[in-house]
Amino acid sequence: KSTVELETDWLPSIRQAGKIDSTLLRLRLEGLHYTADGDDKRPAALAKIGQLKTQLAKEVTDYSPLISVPEEQKIYSDIMQGLKIYEAKLDILVEQSGTRSTQESTDFINTTTVPLANALQEAIDHLISVNDEGATESGVAALTQYNQGFNFTIAIMIGTLILSVLIAI
Repeated sequence: KSTVELETDWLPSIRQAGKIDSTLLRLRLEGLHYTADGDDKRPAALAKIGQLKTQLAKEVTDYSPLISVPEEQKIYSDIMQGLKIYEAKLDILVEQSGTRSTQESTDFINTTTVPLANALQEAIDHLISVNDEGATESGVAALTQYNQGFNFTIAIMIGTLILSVLIAI
């Protein structure tokens, strides 16, 4: 069972959380591009932000079936809530970019979206840590099961050898 958990739960969860983290980083970067690049590049950046938000939503949704322990569920729920808040603030940044200077937009990013994104990334790191601990525990359990099976096999072999000798006498 432990090796199956490792393969079907813990490691896929770590991979999926890594995808979420990577896409969030790309979304943060695209928000900066949107603010810093000239008006001629904003439509492309805005399109990319939309694509990344869609991708992030899919990756978060794809993580849901991988949840296996209550602590993981709580962190996942916190991440979902944090993403809603982060994306709402990112939407405000985009909506108000026409009326704000680049400096005002940069200040908004630094004071509003950066702390939210940092908190999200810490939560994602915690999610990865929970899964890493689960994988380690699963590996230890698998090793224990292997050792018990090996010892049982040796005991059967010794018992068979003793019975063979007794029957032969």
